[in-house]
Amino acid sequence: MGSKGDSYDNAAAESLIGLYKTELIRRRGP
Repeated sequence: MGSKGDSYDNAAAESLIGLYKTELIRRRGP
């Protein structure tokens, strides 16, 4: 594992990916 900064960046990236996937699913839905 990396430093605290790396883990923070990783969490931020994962949350952004989650938001992006949510947007894709929402647009594809009815």
